[in-house]
Amino acid sequence: MLVLLAVLLICLSSCDIVKPVSEIDPNKPSPPSGNTDKVEPVVDPADEKWSWGYSGTSLGENWYLDGKTDSEFFTVQPDEDGLLRISFFDAGSAASPGNSSSDAGFLVSDRHVTNEPGAEKEFDLIFTDPFTAFDAVSEKYYVRGDYVSLFDDLTATAFRSTIYPQEYIVLHTDGTAEDFYEGLSYPGSWYVENAHRFLYHDDETDTDLRFYYSYSEDGTFNGVTNSAGELWEPFTP
Repeated sequence: MLVLLAVLLICLSSCDIVKPVSEIDPNKPSPPSGNTDKVEPVVDPADEKWSWGYSGTSLGENWYLDGKTDSEFFTVQPDEDGLLRISFFDAGSAASPGNSSSDAGFLVSDRHVTNEPGAEKEFDLIFTDPFTAFDAVSEKYYVRGDYVSLFDDLTATAFRSTIYPQEYIVLHTDGTAEDFYEGLSYPGSWYVENAHRFLYHDDETDTDLRFYYSYSEDGTFNGVTNSAGELWEPFTP
């Protein structure tokens, strides 16, 4: 039902909202040394529904080694020709042009992201969730956000429109969803697309709508923002 469907399709200009990286989950499995074929890719980087978080006005966020912000990291950013490159940076350095420890164009095949032949830095990235990459060459994890905590934030409460308070949505842990409008319930589904947004599918209108995570600078979860810039706040029905 989600009102103002046409308005919701407007691109949100500030699409770099992402939960800050925290220490990696201590319960996360250690890299399977010598047996990296057991790491299964979940995200397909070639899928047009998923992206690196890059936009024309941003270099995206950093992917930190083991999710620790004082460690080395990589970014995905354009080179002089506008082609996307993966750039690795030393711990404590700034992600700025010419400051990387190594750059490489990349190839995407069979859900793996690898360096181009002859590159200084060799890598084979496998994405185990939208925020986590496992490098099968170094056998290390790189993390750009807190996926588990985000999923908990999204499913722990309903979200009510600040423009139309008679409407709220509920995201269930099994991927189903409900849109409640003036006392009536309309079915839907959802999934996390990347470190910026999730996609909500409205079954009634067969329409896909994108919502962006909204966090304050101190990491407090504010709610979600739709493509028209409208905040939907946490709400207990």
